[in-house]
Amino acid sequence: MVWPVALAIVGALCLAVGAAVQESAASSRPDVTGFRFLATLARDPMWLLGTVLMGIGVAAHLVALAYAPVTLIQPLGVTGLLVAVWAAARLHRRLLTRAEIAGAAAMTVGLAALVATLPRHDAPPTDPNLTELGFLAFALATVLTVAALTRHRLRRAIALAVAAGACFGVASALIRLIAFAARNDASSVVAWPTPVALALLVLGGALLQHSYRLGHFAVSYALLLIADPLVASLTAVSLFGEPLPVGGAAMGAAVAAAVIASGVALLVRSVPAPREPVDQVRGERPHSAVTDGTRRDSISVNPPSTSTKQSI
Repeated sequence: MVWPVALAIVGALCLAVGAAVQESAASSRPDVTGFRFLATLARDPMWLLGTVLMGIGVAAHLVALAYAPVTLIQPLGVTGLLVAVWAAARLHRRLLTRAEIAGAAAMTVGLAALVATLPRHDAPPTDPNLTELGFLAFALATVLTVAALTRHRLRRAIALAVAAGACFGVASALIRLIAFAARNDASSVVAWPTPVALALLVLGGALLQHSYRLGHFAVSYALLLIADPLVASLTAVSLFGEPLPVGGAAMGAAVAAAVIASGVALLVRSVPAPREPVDQVRGERPHSAVTDGTRRDSISVNPPSTSTKQSI
């Protein structure tokens, strides 16, 4: 099972660089939203380059999923976090802050430790029932609703990244089911999980680009790397019967989760101020400008008439 792990790591690095390149293109268009935003990105050579790198990474990831369990392969995406944060900083022509380096390093160590605690399991996945899929769909719809109702830029970026990770996580679990079955019967690719997985991948990709547009890449990508394997592992455990760590391994997993949480907290604290206020993005004048203009208008009164004589 060594080569699927190595392939997953190579795929994670391609995904990391591709994500940084995509974010560089997406964050340069804060005033465009919806389908127009996605159509604009589709004509951007920089974004297309990132998409090609992401495609290579996804292909490597899918092959790895065909030969190794979800709970092992999915968390390996964190190996590209530090590379992604560094690449994004270089593309924006700035240096990494100490908080960004410490946060990304803590997450990398924590998730690597978490992978080490996961039990090895290569039993064939079983077909999920509709009740479990309905529960997953409800949870995903809840996250999407929170993302749609949130107006704060950082919180909305977080909600969109978590929603994208949830989409990718469920899709990865379904892809595990498809790929395992295709090893023995190629016709199984046309079964119902395939269109569902494709739809989730497309939805997750669109949500992720909107998260990048808000200009908080380090936090968005970090939370994507948490939500994706977490949801994928929970899906694999509940739907396919893959085991969770127990005993000492469970305690190690809890410590690793605490390290991951500290890394996320550091990344959130390192978030720079948005490049542009929300009211400017919406085409309105900032409140401070209106206030300043009002103050200037009130100061700019007519001078006293020269005909007025001072009384003696």
